[in-house]
Amino acid sequence: QSNYQVILPLGKEDIHLITKKNSGIKTLADLNGKRVGVGQTDQGTYVTSLYIKKLTQGKWYDVTIAIDNMSSALMDGYIDAFFMVGASPMGKLSNLPQEISNAIQLVPIQHDSLNSLYSQITLKANTYPWLTVDVPTFSLGYALVTNISGETQADRDKYFELLTTVKNNIAKLKESGHPAWKDVHFSF
Repeated sequence: QSNYQVILPLGKEDIHLITKKNSGIKTLADLNGKRVGVGQTDQGTYVTSLYIKKLTQGKWYDVTIAIDNMSSALMDGYIDAFFMVGASPMGKLSNLPQEISNAIQLVPIQHDSLNSLYSQITLKANTYPWLTVDVPTFSLGYALVTNISGETQADRDKYFELLTTVKNNIAKLKESGHPAWKDVHFSF
């Protein structure tokens, strides 16, 4: 029996693989021998990048680094590329300084072994100010989850209050919140 329980399915997150335009990295295979930012061990990006590496038999060097530091680490040459997982458009990739926006590209992620775990999608041109072409990648579902071991009635009351607040405001969230709210449904 798992100690984790889904509180609210939230939708999908997209897998981004970012590198410099002049890096020569055009595919997952081009990462072999390179230093790749994979997030921190307590982040979904870390888990996703490790699964991608395992499923594709990638041979890159994992660099554990905070998502907030990945763009600057790429620009400084500390890493050659980085993974970032999140609902598109991600603020961290939308609001980059111009010198970074001008220098980066999204690398297509295409590999048959990933079809068993992820859904194929295409990030459309203009999803980000610097994205000028459609790029194939993958997405995965995500949810608000809690660890129910040791959970109290007060904890359950707080979850119910949170769900009620979201449900009562879902129309406003879908209208003026992040586009990912459009994928949230209370039909479970």
